[in-house]
Formats: sequence, structure tokens, C-alpha cells
Amino acid sequence: MKHSIALPHLGSGIYIYRVSVNSDQYTFKSVAGIASDRSTASSPKKAAQVKLAKTTAEIDDALLVMKEGYTFYRLPITKPDTSDLQITMTPLETGTVTDVDGNEYQTVRIGNQVWTTENLRTTKYNDGTNISLVTNASSWGMSTGYCFYDNSTDPAEQKKWGALYNWNAVKTGKLAPKGWHVATNAEWDTLQLYLMTNGYNYDGTISAFERDSFETDENKIAKSLAAKTDWTVDSSNEGSIGKTLEYNNASGFSAIPSGFRYYDGGFFYQGDFCFFWTSSEYDASYAWYRMLWDTTCYFNRGYRVKFLGCSIRLIKDK
Repeated sequence: MKHSIALPHLGSGIYIYRVSVNSDQYTFKSVAGIASDRSTASSPKKAAQVKLAKTTAEIDDALLVMKEGYTFYRLPITKPDTSDLQITMTPLETGTVTDVDGNEYQTVRIGNQVWTTENLRTTKYNDGTNISLVTNASSWGMSTGYCFYDNSTDPAEQKKWGALYNWNAVKTGKLAPKGWHVATNAEWDTLQLYLMTNGYNYDGTISAFERDSFETDENKIAKSLAAKTDWTVDSSNEGSIGKTLEYNNASGFSAIPSGFRYYDGGFFYQGDFCFFWTSSEYDASYAWYRMLWDTTCYFNRGYRVKFLGCSIRLIKDK
């Protein structure tokens, strides 16, 4: 036997309906007037019930709320009566730090870590000595220095994208102002672990895995790290950075696609990729890095030759 009923909508919101038919109960969720990036959400005005057996539907869902300037909010929904639901948004804990050049960077707390939310662009080490500016392509692969993408001299472009440093410059340990440092591979792992296990996956899932198992399908945090602007729009892959940019940056990390400089001196993929050096060496020729790509939902890690030109983010000393 089939029954059709009209479900009332009182305005924009998330509705949980429980319908009783004699001794049977049925539960429905409906979303009206709220942007949703979750394939499980629906917004029906009518629901058809097919009575197959006496049963009570279980609710296993989550309310995901993102607001500019506030921390990510996730609340499991486990019962049909949500009339007493209260949402308290907490402002992001932000601040600033200034390098030896006088450049000021915005910062944000994520878990127990404090990160810069802009790419480093200092032209001096923290002892005041100059970092070598390397514009010549043939010299880049054997240098210790920095450059700007496409050797730009535009101050606005330099501020926006930051500089690209090879790992020899990172190795000096003098890129960061006092009280800060270039994050280690382990500190990036801590950031990733926090986001994956606190609901920052694009679909709201919470990962449960061993600490060293980062390369899994449960790693879906790229959108939470990527800024809402400048990434190439790409709607082909669910949960990718380039799909629905307005859902990006739940963490406040604000990663932008600053591209990189190859060891032969060429510049590539501004708008599509960003690479961040860690301060951790892999071996004599390679060092650990982190990477975001506009077509994926993953936060990738790996190791590359030390002459690659990558962006730098700083983390506050404990």
C-alpha cells in the first residue's frame, strides 16, 4: 500500500519530519532555501511511503555550518525533534606577525597550532642579510634563493602570491621572524590529522585511522584549506577545490594557487596548484612538501628535488 502526504515548509531551514501511521513510524529530512553540497540532502514537498515492514527509520546526519570569519561548526543530528537546537558560532582566533622586511601577515589558530594565512615574501633572512633573488633560469637549479612567479616586479602581485623559495633557503633556518619557523613535516601531519578527525572533510565525515595512514580515501580536506578565490573553477570532481569555491576555506588557512618554479627555472600552474615546502629533509637530494590541486579533494604530501621553487607558510613556536 502506498501513501502520499504533503510536508509543510515554514521557510528556509532544515526539517526533520516524523510520520506515524498506526504503530509504524517513518522519518524524512528536507532542506529548503539553504545551499547544500551534500548529495544525501533532498528537498521534497511530497514524500511517498512504501510500507514494507514495521520499522523506525534511524537518523544519522550532520548539520554543517560555515560562516566567514568563524570556526567550522559541525553538529550530529540524531533525533527528529530539533526544536531546541542552538548554534553558537565561534570567531576564528586571528592575529598578525611581521617579518624583517616589515611585511605583515595574517594568522589563524587551527587546533593547537597557529599558522600564517599568507605566503611568505621576505627578501631578507631574519638576521637582516639579503636572500639571493634569482631571476635567471639557468642559475635557479644551483642557487640558494628566492624569486617571484614569472619574475614579477609588481608589488601587488608579490604581496598576493608571495615568493617562491628553493629548499636551500629553507635549510638556513633563517626565513622566519623570531617566535616562528617553517613548519616541519610532522607539524603538517598534525594539521592534517586535526582537520580529518574534526569534520573538515568536504562531505562532513570524520576520519578514523592510524596516524601514519594519510594517503587514504578519508583524506578529503583540500577544500577546507583552499581559499575561495583565484582557483581555476572545475566542476568535474565531487569535493574538489575548484568545484563550488564558496564552500572552500572552512579552516581559515586560505591557501591560494601560487604555482611553482621547476628546477630548470620554468614557472608552472599558477591558478591550479600550490606547493608548500616543509623544513624536513627526505634525503640528500629531496625534501618533504605539501600540495593542493584544484581538481582533487585531497591534501597531498610527498618529496621533491630541493631546487623546486615552492611557497612557504610559517607556524608559531610552541
